[in-house]
Amino acid sequence: MKIAQIAPIWYAIPPKGYGGIEYVVHCITEGLVKKGHDVTLFASGDSVTKAKLISPYKVAPTERIGQTYPDLIHVMQAYQMAGEFDIIHDHSGLIGPVIGSFTNAPVLHTLHGPATDEAKVFYGKLKDRIYFNGISDYQRENFGDLNFVGTIYNGVDLEKYEYTDKKKITCSLLAG
Repeated sequence: MKIAQIAPIWYAIPPKGYGGIEYVVHCITEGLVKKGHDVTLFASGDSVTKAKLISPYKVAPTERIGQTYPDLIHVMQAYQMAGEFDIIHDHSGLIGPVIGSFTNAPVLHTLHGPATDEAKVFYGKLKDRIYFNGISDYQRENFGDLNFVGTIYNGVDLEKYEYTDKKKITCSLLAG
């Protein structure tokens, strides 16, 4: 299957520090490649992946978060290639699902944020044009009547973490 993964453009994949969504996109992308899928990752050019990497930026434009054009240019590049993919899995912000709703390719948008009143109105306007994935059943319930394909919890690479049944507090602010 030919799959496009659209990551937010603001941080490299995998993230070098901050980047929860970017870590999830990394795990999904590498897992799909490992299963033999033909995956194209749309992310910043300083990303590291076994998928094909496409980016309009050599380095993540982190310092420009909140500006419209970096996100718009990034997402447009991906959707201009929509006909090359069996499915597009969009993890980008608000611009991606809007553009995706005007393509003929199947688009799955993972909701990474809370179901605020404005978010519900916004995504409700797209509910008949794209598919949605919730990251928890609670999130899906709160978003209501969207075109959900299911709940897929954010993944982690279990090999990187040692199992313990004891909770560890690692925040340095709690130590003092």
